[in-house]
Amino acid sequence: MTATEIVVRIVVWVLIGVLLNDAVLAPVCVALGFPGRRLLPHKWWTPVLVAVLMTVILVLLGDYHAGFWIALGVVWASALLYLVGDRMIPVGQQKGGRDEADLER
Repeated sequence: MTATEIVVRIVVWVLIGVLLNDAVLAPVCVALGFPGRRLLPHKWWTPVLVAVLMTVILVLLGDYHAGFWIALGVVWASALLYLVGDRMIPVGQQKGGRDEADLER
């Protein structure tokens, strides 16, 4: 295979990736994003968004049976831990946060 053929293949793969993103991934994200924002509480948006993104990446990476399910479990468990941890830390005591006493000074 010549250098020109390699460059042409790379360009084709990049163009296919851009087209798939614009034609498939972006509309799917929009279609799922609007109802998701209405159905999920505001505090859930970030961890669920990150977990969904990681799930999509794991699905696209390939065919690895047990490892896939373990990784998927870790991703969603992390999202759940984030939500639980966020509820357990009072707003005034979060690192870098300010409580009412600080605001009055």
